[in-house]
Amino acid sequence: MELQADPMDTQSRLKAAMAVGVAVELALKAAVASILPSLLADKGDPHSQLFLMGRAGLPGKSQSDVRTIGGPAAWQVISAVRPQIDLSQKDVQAALNLRNGAVHLALVDPTELGAGIRAMAICVDRLLSEFITRRDYWGEEFEDQVIALIKEVMDAREVRVEQAKSSALVQLARLKALGEEAFDAVVVTLDSEGREPEDNGESYGEPHRCPVCRYSGWLSGVVERSELQVDEADPYEAWVDRVFVPREFHCEVCGLAVWDQDLPMAGLPAAKQLEADNDPWELREMYEDIQADIAFEAMREARF
Repeated sequence: MELQADPMDTQSRLKAAMAVGVAVELALKAAVASILPSLLADKGDPHSQLFLMGRAGLPGKSQSDVRTIGGPAAWQVISAVRPQIDLSQKDVQAALNLRNGAVHLALVDPTELGAGIRAMAICVDRLLSEFITRRDYWGEEFEDQVIALIKEVMDAREVRVEQAKSSALVQLARLKALGEEAFDAVVVTLDSEGREPEDNGESYGEPHRCPVCRYSGWLSGVVERSELQVDEADPYEAWVDRVFVPREFHCEVCGLAVWDQDLPMAGLPAAKQLEADNDPWELREMYEDIQADIAFEAMREARF
């Protein structure tokens, strides 16, 4: 951003363009690694998966042989697993294209550089907000500039949420116009209060108070799992922490419907801690990996 703010020459613009793409790709990869490091392995490469998960990797190979996915593939992972981040493919591609033009052709269009800087600011801010503050990442001199760029998008979200609330209030008024007795009868049918939570291990849903009508709607989303946790005092005690990440809220009473990144703006939760999984499949998988390693070493010793 500093180079773009006062581009003295072509070299400065080239450096700025490369920095834009590199920042976005590394932020994407950091976000993917925070979900599961092995997801970064290119085409499921076994050596890369093992190394990224803190293992030694395959015999005869080193860290130089690790192959990771590129920016577009990392964006697909983030969009599928954490859509609430609302990371625009257009913004990601703009930053990556800017870098590619600078690296491969030494070409940078000043207008595209400005758009790329904006795209980078939005992407990096959304991807790294869980790990570092804006001031620590951008520095005091650029913090206000980044906030201004992001506000353009946030304003659009606020409008979208307020429109959804207005539509819900209109539907609620229509229902109440039926009369108190009829309205109460409808609410009994549509209210989600008392409905049991639904948890199949991968997705989760539960009743939640509607921010518009105050009756209960249905909040649903995905379940994110931590890495395998082991009790240091008792190695046989293992579990996986689970977090519910809402992706959609719908109220049958007033019709309020909110998705993904708009949920917090509507007063709905962005995440919720669930009960831990005390019989995790990760433990069984780790045991199978250990047995496979033992078998491999035994086979190698027998051959040599």
